[in-house]
Amino acid sequence: MNTKDLINQIEISGIITRSQLYTIIRRANGGDKEAKSACFKENTVFADEEIKEIELNKLRKEARKKYSSFGWREKNVLQGSNLKLNLCCFRGSTPVYWVLSDNGSFEYYITREINVVG
Repeated sequence: MNTKDLINQIEISGIITRSQLYTIIRRANGGDKEAKSACFKENTVFADEEIKEIELNKLRKEARKKYSSFGWREKNVLQGSNLKLNLCCFRGSTPVYWVLSDNGSFEYYITREINVVG
């Protein structure tokens, strides 16, 4: 399946699976321009439960650190109920996620460390 069809399939279903995510990342690392510029801001695409748990565990671990890169807002969002993880777009081959809860939201991506966007 080509990248454009894969992205369309993800947008239609509204959910991205781990294998779909890694396929896009692998293609973006290989120089695929469509994969590098994939953006889901107009269509809400939530991470499936597997990705959600992996990513939220990384965020909670960062929030517990003594010298965390998180501020009050990010910690408050993670403590909220009804946590959701939305895939926004890619920065090159790095996925950018949007964390939502009843306490607010923030965007982040992970390179060597967690980087909060907004």
